[in-house]
Amino acid sequence: MTVPPQGPNSNGGHQNQWSNQWNNGYSPQQQQWQSQGGQYGHYGQPGYQPGYQPQFAQQPPQQQPQQPQTKKGAKRWLALLLVIVLALVAGVAWLTDGFGLLRGEAPTYEARFDTGRQFLGDFSNPEAELDVARLKSLAKDLDAPTGEVVGSDAPGIYGTGGEADACEASDLANLFVDEAEHTRDFAEIIGVDPEEMSSYIMGLTSTYLARDTWVTNYYMDDAGQLASYQSVMEAGTAVLVDSYGVPRVRCASGSPLQERNEDLADPRSGEPTWEDYNGKDVVSVAPGDELDELDYIDVNNGDLRKRPLGAGRTGAVQVQLTWDTDADMDLHLETAYDNDIYWGNAYADGGELDVDMCVRGTSGGCGTTGNIENIFWEDSAPGGTYEAWVNNYSDNGNGAVDYKLRVFVEGVKVAEDEGTLTEDEGSARVSFDVEEAS
Repeated sequence: MTVPPQGPNSNGGHQNQWSNQWNNGYSPQQQQWQSQGGQYGHYGQPGYQPGYQPQFAQQPPQQQPQQPQTKKGAKRWLALLLVIVLALVAGVAWLTDGFGLLRGEAPTYEARFDTGRQFLGDFSNPEAELDVARLKSLAKDLDAPTGEVVGSDAPGIYGTGGEADACEASDLANLFVDEAEHTRDFAEIIGVDPEEMSSYIMGLTSTYLARDTWVTNYYMDDAGQLASYQSVMEAGTAVLVDSYGVPRVRCASGSPLQERNEDLADPRSGEPTWEDYNGKDVVSVAPGDELDELDYIDVNNGDLRKRPLGAGRTGAVQVQLTWDTDADMDLHLETAYDNDIYWGNAYADGGELDVDMCVRGTSGGCGTTGNIENIFWEDSAPGGTYEAWVNNYSDNGNGAVDYKLRVFVEGVKVAEDEGTLTEDEGSARVSFDVEEAS
Protein backbone atom coordinates (compact mmCIF):
# COMPACT_ATOMS: atom_id res chain seq x y z
CA MET A 1 0.00 0.00 0.00
CA THR A 2 1.47 3.30 -1.01
CA VAL A 3 1.82 5.88 1.72
CA PRO A 4 1.76 9.49 0.53
CA PRO A 5 5.27 10.94 0.51
CA GLN A 6 6.26 12.70 3.72
CA GLY A 7 9.34 14.49 4.91
CA PRO A 8 11.23 17.68 4.35
CA ASN A 9 11.77 17.10 0.61
CA SER A 10 8.22 16.13 -0.19
CA ASN A 11 5.70 18.67 -1.40
CA GLY A 12 2.81 16.32 -1.85
CA GLY A 13 2.44 17.30 -5.50
CA HIS A 14 2.02 21.03 -4.85
CA GLN A 15 4.40 23.05 -6.99
CA ASN A 16 5.76 26.39 -5.91
CA GLN A 17 4.70 28.84 -8.60
CA TRP A 18 7.69 31.12 -8.10
CA SER A 19 10.24 28.32 -8.05
CA ASN A 20 8.84 26.94 -11.32
CA GLN A 21 8.95 30.35 -12.98
CA TRP A 22 12.65 30.82 -12.33
CA ASN A 23 13.82 27.23 -12.58
CA ASN A 24 12.41 26.80 -16.06
CA GLY A 25 15.10 29.13 -17.48
CA TYR A 26 14.84 32.09 -19.83
CA SER A 27 12.32 32.47 -22.63
CA PRO A 28 13.22 31.08 -26.07
CA GLN A 29 13.74 34.65 -27.37
CA GLN A 30 16.17 35.42 -24.57
CA GLN A 31 18.06 32.22 -25.21
CA GLN A 32 18.29 33.08 -28.90
CA TRP A 33 19.56 36.56 -28.09
CA GLN A 34 22.24 35.13 -25.85
CA SER A 35 23.33 32.44 -28.25
CA GLN A 36 23.87 34.99 -31.06
CA GLY A 37 25.93 37.35 -28.94
CA GLY A 38 23.43 40.23 -29.06
CA GLN A 39 22.62 40.12 -32.80
CA TYR A 40 19.23 41.62 -32.04
CA GLY A 41 19.37 44.80 -30.05
CA HIS A 42 15.82 45.14 -28.61
CA TYR A 43 14.08 42.26 -26.77
CA GLY A 44 15.52 39.77 -29.22
CA GLN A 45 13.32 40.90 -32.17
CA PRO A 46 14.84 40.54 -35.67
CA GLY A 47 15.31 43.66 -37.76
CA TYR A 48 17.01 45.81 -35.16
CA GLN A 49 20.64 46.71 -35.57
CA PRO A 50 23.06 46.32 -32.68
CA GLY A 51 22.72 49.21 -30.30
CA TYR A 52 19.52 50.62 -31.91
CA GLN A 53 16.95 51.42 -29.17
CA PRO A 54 13.91 53.14 -30.69
CA GLN A 55 12.09 53.51 -27.35
CA PHE A 56 14.82 55.40 -25.59
CA ALA A 57 16.97 56.97 -28.34
CA GLN A 58 17.29 60.73 -27.71
CA GLN A 59 20.36 61.61 -29.82
CA PRO A 60 20.14 63.14 -33.35
CA PRO A 61 20.47 60.62 -36.16
CA GLN A 62 23.75 62.12 -37.31
CA GLN A 63 25.42 61.39 -33.93
CA GLN A 64 27.93 58.58 -33.86
CA PRO A 65 25.92 55.40 -33.15
CA GLN A 66 26.70 53.34 -30.11
CA GLN A 67 29.10 50.47 -30.53
CA PRO A 68 27.64 46.98 -30.62
CA GLN A 69 27.65 45.16 -27.29
CA THR A 70 30.78 43.06 -26.97
CA LYS A 71 30.89 39.52 -25.66
CA LYS A 72 32.49 40.91 -22.50
CA GLY A 73 29.56 43.28 -21.99
CA ALA A 74 27.05 40.52 -22.61
CA LYS A 75 28.72 38.42 -19.95
CA ARG A 76 28.38 41.29 -17.49
CA TRP A 77 24.67 41.50 -18.17
CA LEU A 78 24.30 37.74 -17.84
CA ALA A 79 26.14 37.82 -14.51
CA LEU A 80 23.90 40.64 -13.30
CA LEU A 81 20.79 38.77 -14.40
CA LEU A 82 22.02 35.64 -12.59
CA VAL A 83 22.52 37.63 -9.39
CA ILE A 84 18.97 39.03 -9.67
CA VAL A 85 17.52 35.55 -10.23
CA LEU A 86 19.41 34.09 -7.27
CA ALA A 87 18.31 36.97 -5.07
CA LEU A 88 14.67 36.46 -6.03
CA VAL A 89 14.88 32.71 -5.42
CA ALA A 90 16.53 33.33 -2.04
CA GLY A 91 13.81 35.82 -1.20
CA VAL A 92 11.09 33.32 -2.04
CA ALA A 93 12.83 30.69 0.08
CA TRP A 94 13.12 33.15 2.96
CA LEU A 95 9.43 33.96 2.75
CA THR A 96 8.55 30.28 2.66
CA ASP A 97 10.80 29.15 5.48
CA GLY A 98 10.50 32.23 7.63
CA PHE A 99 6.81 32.99 7.41
CA GLY A 100 5.11 30.09 5.62
CA LEU A 101 3.52 32.48 3.14
CA LEU A 102 3.80 30.09 0.20
CA ARG A 103 3.40 26.72 1.88
CA GLY A 104 0.16 25.53 0.39
CA GLU A 105 -3.24 24.90 1.91
CA ALA A 106 -4.36 25.22 5.50
CA PRO A 107 -4.34 21.95 7.47
CA THR A 108 -7.32 20.26 9.03
CA TYR A 109 -8.11 21.67 12.48
CA GLU A 110 -9.22 19.01 14.97
CA ALA A 111 -10.77 20.13 18.24
CA ARG A 112 -10.02 18.00 21.29
CA PHE A 113 -13.58 16.61 21.45
CA ASP A 114 -13.82 15.88 17.70
CA THR A 115 -13.28 12.25 16.67
CA GLY A 116 -11.95 13.51 13.33
CA ARG A 117 -11.12 11.25 10.40
CA GLN A 118 -11.10 7.69 11.65
CA PHE A 119 -8.33 5.16 11.27
CA LEU A 120 -9.25 2.48 13.83
CA GLY A 121 -11.79 4.01 16.22
CA ASP A 122 -12.04 6.05 19.40
CA PHE A 123 -9.72 4.85 22.19
CA SER A 124 -9.90 7.94 24.39
CA ASN A 125 -11.03 7.29 27.95
CA PRO A 126 -14.48 8.78 28.66
CA GLU A 127 -13.76 8.60 32.40
CA ALA A 128 -10.72 10.84 32.08
CA GLU A 129 -11.69 14.41 32.92
CA LEU A 130 -9.36 17.33 32.41
CA ASP A 131 -9.67 21.06 33.01
CA VAL A 132 -8.46 22.02 29.54
CA ALA A 133 -8.81 25.77 30.08
CA ARG A 134 -6.55 25.51 33.12
CA LEU A 135 -4.06 23.32 31.22
CA LYS A 136 -3.81 25.89 28.42
CA SER A 137 -3.35 28.71 30.92
CA LEU A 138 -0.64 26.84 32.83
CA ALA A 139 1.21 26.01 29.59
CA LYS A 140 1.25 29.67 28.53
CA ASP A 141 2.51 30.75 31.95
CA LEU A 142 5.59 28.54 31.51
CA ASP A 143 6.94 30.80 28.76
CA ALA A 144 7.68 27.74 26.61
CA PRO A 145 8.73 28.08 22.94
CA THR A 146 5.81 28.70 20.59
CA GLY A 147 5.27 28.89 16.86
CA GLU A 148 8.13 26.55 16.03
CA VAL A 149 9.48 23.02 16.14
CA VAL A 150 10.25 22.19 19.75
CA GLY A 151 12.09 19.37 21.46
CA SER A 152 10.18 16.96 23.64
CA ASP A 153 12.09 18.27 26.65
CA ALA A 154 10.62 21.78 26.24
CA PRO A 155 8.41 22.76 29.20
CA GLY A 156 4.67 22.71 28.89
CA ILE A 157 4.23 20.38 25.91
CA TYR A 158 2.12 17.78 27.75
CA GLY A 159 -0.15 17.69 30.77
CA THR A 160 -2.46 15.47 32.77
CA GLY A 161 -4.72 15.63 35.79
CA GLY A 162 -4.00 12.17 37.15
CA GLU A 163 -7.67 11.18 37.43
CA ALA A 164 -7.41 8.49 34.77
CA ASP A 165 -5.48 7.60 31.62
CA ALA A 166 -6.25 9.89 28.70
CA CYS A 167 -6.25 6.89 26.38
CA GLU A 168 -7.24 3.23 26.64
CA ALA A 169 -3.88 2.00 25.34
CA SER A 170 -4.57 -1.62 26.33
CA ASP A 171 -7.71 -1.72 24.15
CA LEU A 172 -5.74 -0.37 21.19
CA ALA A 173 -2.93 -2.86 21.81
CA ASN A 174 -5.38 -5.79 21.94
CA LEU A 175 -6.89 -4.75 18.61
CA PHE A 176 -3.60 -5.40 16.83
CA VAL A 177 -3.72 -9.04 17.87
CA ASP A 178 -6.61 -9.68 15.45
CA GLU A 179 -6.49 -6.83 12.88
CA ALA A 180 -3.68 -7.95 10.56
CA GLU A 181 -4.31 -5.37 7.81
CA HIS A 182 -4.52 -2.42 10.20
CA THR A 183 -1.48 -3.75 12.03
CA ARG A 184 0.59 -3.71 8.82
CA ASP A 185 -0.56 -0.21 7.90
CA PHE A 186 0.09 1.19 11.35
CA ALA A 187 3.47 -0.52 11.67
CA GLU A 188 4.58 0.76 8.26
CA ILE A 189 3.74 4.36 9.14
CA ILE A 190 5.37 4.26 12.57
CA GLY A 191 8.29 2.10 11.46
CA VAL A 192 8.05 -0.89 13.80
CA ASP A 193 7.81 -4.65 13.36
CA PRO A 194 4.13 -5.69 12.98
CA GLU A 195 4.80 -8.52 15.43
CA GLU A 196 5.72 -5.92 18.06
CA MET A 197 2.70 -3.63 17.63
CA SER A 198 0.92 -4.69 20.82
CA SER A 199 3.96 -4.18 23.05
CA TYR A 200 4.85 -0.98 21.15
CA ILE A 201 1.49 0.55 22.04
CA MET A 202 1.85 -0.50 25.67
CA GLY A 203 5.24 1.23 25.69
CA LEU A 204 3.64 4.57 24.73
CA THR A 205 2.66 7.12 27.37
CA SER A 206 -0.91 8.35 27.73
CA THR A 207 -1.16 12.12 28.13
CA TYR A 208 -2.78 15.30 26.81
CA LEU A 209 -1.38 17.95 24.52
CA ALA A 210 -0.85 21.19 26.44
CA ARG A 211 -0.45 23.23 23.22
CA ASP A 212 -2.05 23.27 19.78
CA THR A 213 0.17 20.83 17.90
CA TRP A 214 0.80 20.31 14.17
CA VAL A 215 1.29 16.72 12.94
CA THR A 216 0.86 14.49 9.91
CA ASN A 217 -2.27 12.43 10.53
CA TYR A 218 -3.67 9.31 8.82
CA TYR A 219 -7.09 7.87 8.10
CA MET A 220 -8.89 5.30 5.94
CA ASP A 221 -10.82 6.90 3.09
CA ASP A 222 -14.22 5.75 1.78
CA ALA A 223 -12.50 3.27 -0.52
CA GLY A 224 -10.64 1.73 2.40
CA GLN A 225 -7.34 3.21 1.28
CA LEU A 226 -4.77 4.74 3.59
CA ALA A 227 -4.47 8.52 3.25
CA SER A 228 -2.64 11.29 5.10
CA TYR A 229 -3.28 14.94 5.83
CA GLN A 230 -1.76 17.79 7.82
CA SER A 231 -3.55 18.29 11.13
CA VAL A 232 -3.45 20.85 13.92
CA MET A 233 -4.76 19.20 17.09
CA GLU A 234 -6.13 21.39 19.87
CA ALA A 235 -4.52 21.51 23.30
CA GLY A 236 -6.35 19.00 25.50
CA THR A 237 -6.33 16.29 22.81
CA ALA A 238 -5.61 12.82 24.21
CA VAL A 239 -2.50 11.26 22.63
CA LEU A 240 0.03 8.48 23.13
CA VAL A 241 3.66 9.62 23.17
CA ASP A 242 6.73 7.53 22.28
CA SER A 243 10.08 7.22 24.06
CA TYR A 244 11.38 10.24 22.12
CA GLY A 245 8.55 12.40 23.42
CA VAL A 246 6.71 12.61 20.07
CA PRO A 247 2.92 12.10 19.69
CA ARG A 248 2.36 8.81 17.84
CA VAL A 249 -1.37 8.10 18.28
CA ARG A 250 -4.44 10.34 18.37
CA CYS A 251 -6.69 8.49 20.79
CA ALA A 252 -10.02 9.80 19.44
CA SER A 253 -9.42 8.24 16.02
CA GLY A 254 -6.81 5.55 16.65
CA SER A 255 -4.66 7.29 14.04
CA PRO A 256 -0.90 6.92 13.79
CA LEU A 257 0.92 10.25 13.76
CA GLN A 258 4.14 11.50 12.24
CA GLU A 259 5.93 14.83 12.43
CA ARG A 260 4.50 17.73 10.41
CA ASN A 261 5.31 18.33 6.76
CA GLU A 262 5.67 22.10 6.48
CA ASP A 263 5.75 21.97 2.66
CA LEU A 264 2.09 20.92 2.62
CA ALA A 265 0.37 23.41 4.88
CA ASP A 266 0.42 26.73 6.70
CA PRO A 267 -1.50 26.51 9.99
CA ARG A 268 -1.99 30.28 10.29
CA SER A 269 -4.21 30.55 7.25
CA GLY A 270 -7.16 28.42 8.39
CA GLU A 271 -10.22 28.88 10.56
CA PRO A 272 -10.23 26.45 13.50
CA THR A 273 -13.30 25.71 15.58
CA TRP A 274 -11.88 26.72 18.96
CA GLU A 275 -12.01 30.37 19.99
CA ASP A 276 -8.60 30.93 21.58
CA TYR A 277 -6.60 29.69 18.58
CA ASN A 278 -3.48 31.63 17.57
CA GLY A 279 -1.57 30.24 14.62
CA LYS A 280 1.67 31.78 15.84
CA ASP A 281 1.52 29.62 18.97
CA VAL A 282 1.22 26.28 17.15
CA VAL A 283 4.10 23.91 17.87
CA SER A 284 5.31 20.65 16.39
CA VAL A 285 7.39 18.22 18.41
CA ALA A 286 10.64 16.86 17.00
CA PRO A 287 12.28 13.69 18.30
CA GLY A 288 15.44 14.21 20.29
CA ASP A 289 17.41 11.87 22.51
CA GLU A 290 15.58 8.85 23.90
CA LEU A 291 13.93 9.72 27.18
CA ASP A 292 13.72 7.94 30.52
CA GLU A 293 10.98 10.18 31.88
CA LEU A 294 8.38 12.50 30.41
CA ASP A 295 7.88 16.06 31.67
CA TYR A 296 4.25 17.05 32.16
CA ILE A 297 2.09 19.71 33.79
CA ASP A 298 0.04 18.47 36.73
CA VAL A 299 -3.23 20.32 36.21
CA ASN A 300 -4.29 19.65 39.81
CA ASN A 301 -1.57 21.79 41.36
CA GLY A 302 0.14 23.49 38.40
CA ASP A 303 3.50 21.81 39.06
CA LEU A 304 5.91 20.53 36.41
CA ARG A 305 6.49 16.86 37.13
CA LYS A 306 8.20 13.80 35.69
CA ARG A 307 6.89 10.31 35.15
CA PRO A 308 8.35 7.13 33.64
CA LEU A 309 7.36 6.38 30.06
CA GLY A 310 4.95 3.67 29.03
CA ALA A 311 1.59 2.32 30.05
CA GLY A 312 0.54 2.79 33.63
CA ARG A 313 -1.04 5.64 35.49
CA THR A 314 0.86 8.19 37.47
CA GLY A 315 -0.12 10.13 40.57
CA ALA A 316 1.12 10.80 44.09
CA VAL A 317 3.19 7.60 43.97
CA GLN A 318 4.22 5.53 40.96
CA VAL A 319 6.44 2.43 40.98
CA GLN A 320 7.36 0.98 37.58
CA LEU A 321 9.23 -2.14 36.45
CA THR A 322 10.52 -2.46 32.85
CA TRP A 323 12.33 -5.27 30.97
CA ASP A 324 12.97 -6.30 27.35
CA THR A 325 12.15 -10.01 26.92
CA ASP A 326 8.94 -12.02 27.10
CA ALA A 327 9.87 -13.40 30.52
CA ASP A 328 7.16 -13.25 33.19
CA MET A 329 8.59 -10.67 35.59
CA ASP A 330 6.65 -9.54 38.68
CA LEU A 331 6.66 -6.26 40.58
CA HIS A 332 6.05 -6.28 44.34
CA LEU A 333 5.42 -3.35 46.67
CA GLU A 334 5.05 -3.63 50.43
CA THR A 335 3.01 -0.67 51.69
CA ALA A 336 3.45 1.35 54.86
CA TYR A 337 0.80 -0.96 56.37
CA ASP A 338 2.82 -4.11 55.45
CA ASN A 339 0.47 -5.20 52.67
CA ASP A 340 1.99 -6.64 49.48
CA ILE A 341 0.67 -5.30 46.14
CA TYR A 342 1.47 -7.71 43.27
CA TRP A 343 -0.28 -9.85 40.66
CA GLY A 344 -2.04 -11.93 43.32
CA ASN A 345 -3.23 -8.86 45.29
CA ALA A 346 -3.64 -5.97 42.88
CA TYR A 347 -5.30 -3.53 45.35
CA ALA A 348 -4.20 -2.53 48.86
CA ASP A 349 -4.26 0.64 50.97
CA GLY A 350 -5.41 2.76 48.04
CA GLY A 351 -2.67 1.54 45.70
CA GLU A 352 -3.25 -0.49 42.52
CA LEU A 353 -1.30 -2.72 40.15
CA ASP A 354 -2.83 -1.39 36.92
CA VAL A 355 -0.44 -2.88 34.31
CA ASP A 356 0.72 -6.51 34.40
CA MET A 357 2.40 -7.54 31.14
CA CYS A 358 3.79 -10.88 29.94
CA VAL A 359 1.62 -13.02 32.21
CA ARG A 360 3.00 -16.51 31.51
CA GLY A 361 4.94 -14.86 28.70
CA THR A 362 1.90 -14.50 26.46
CA SER A 363 -0.69 -11.93 27.55
CA GLY A 364 -1.01 -8.37 28.73
CA GLY A 365 0.63 -6.86 25.65
CA CYS A 366 3.84 -8.88 25.93
CA GLY A 367 6.67 -8.27 23.47
CA THR A 368 10.42 -8.48 23.23
CA THR A 369 10.93 -4.83 24.28
CA GLY A 370 9.32 -2.27 26.56
CA ASN A 371 7.42 -4.59 28.90
CA ILE A 372 5.97 -2.94 32.01
CA GLU A 373 4.40 -3.54 35.39
CA ASN A 374 3.08 -0.51 37.26
CA ILE A 375 1.70 0.33 40.73
CA PHE A 376 0.31 3.76 41.58
CA TRP A 377 -1.59 5.92 44.06
CA GLU A 378 -3.72 8.56 42.38
CA ASP A 379 -4.16 11.26 45.02
CA SER A 380 -2.27 10.36 48.19
CA ALA A 381 -0.65 7.32 49.75
CA PRO A 382 -0.45 6.50 53.47
CA GLY A 383 2.60 8.04 55.11
CA GLY A 384 5.44 5.74 56.05
CA THR A 385 8.15 3.52 54.61
CA TYR A 386 7.59 1.38 51.50
CA GLU A 387 9.69 -1.39 49.96
CA ALA A 388 9.67 -2.40 46.27
CA TRP A 389 11.35 -5.41 44.64
CA VAL A 390 11.27 -7.60 41.52
CA ASN A 391 10.89 -11.34 41.03
CA ASN A 392 11.67 -13.37 37.90
CA TYR A 393 8.65 -15.68 38.03
CA SER A 394 9.49 -17.43 34.74
CA ASP A 395 12.23 -16.60 32.25
CA ASN A 396 10.23 -18.25 29.42
CA GLY A 397 13.43 -19.67 27.96
CA ASN A 398 15.26 -16.31 27.98
CA GLY A 399 17.73 -17.15 30.72
CA ALA A 400 18.82 -14.24 32.90
CA VAL A 401 16.71 -11.10 32.42
CA ASP A 402 17.79 -7.47 32.83
CA TYR A 403 15.33 -5.18 34.62
CA LYS A 404 14.93 -1.58 35.77
CA LEU A 405 12.87 -0.42 38.77
CA ARG A 406 11.97 3.25 39.35
CA VAL A 407 9.98 5.03 42.07
CA PHE A 408 8.36 8.49 41.74
CA VAL A 409 6.77 10.40 44.63
CA GLU A 410 4.91 13.61 43.76
CA GLY A 411 6.51 13.67 40.31
CA VAL A 412 10.07 13.34 41.62
CA LYS A 413 12.20 10.22 41.15
CA VAL A 414 13.20 9.14 44.67
CA ALA A 415 14.65 5.67 44.07
CA GLU A 416 15.75 3.30 41.31
CA ASP A 417 17.40 -0.06 40.89
CA GLU A 418 18.54 -2.20 37.97
CA GLY A 419 20.12 -5.60 37.62
CA THR A 420 19.81 -9.13 36.23
CA LEU A 421 17.68 -11.97 37.57
CA THR A 422 17.52 -15.66 36.76
CA GLU A 423 14.32 -17.69 37.03
CA ASP A 424 12.81 -17.73 40.55
CA GLU A 425 15.32 -15.14 41.72
CA GLY A 426 14.25 -11.98 43.51
CA SER A 427 16.00 -8.62 43.68
CA ALA A 428 17.10 -6.66 46.70
CA ARG A 429 14.43 -4.43 48.25
CA VAL A 430 14.38 -0.71 47.52
CA SER A 431 13.06 1.45 50.39
CA PHE A 432 11.49 4.90 50.11
CA ASP A 433 9.43 7.15 52.37
CA VAL A 434 6.11 8.88 51.77
CA GLU A 435 5.08 11.81 53.93
CA GLU A 436 1.67 11.78 55.54
CA ALA A 437 -0.74 13.91 53.54
CA SER A 438 -1.57 17.17 55.32
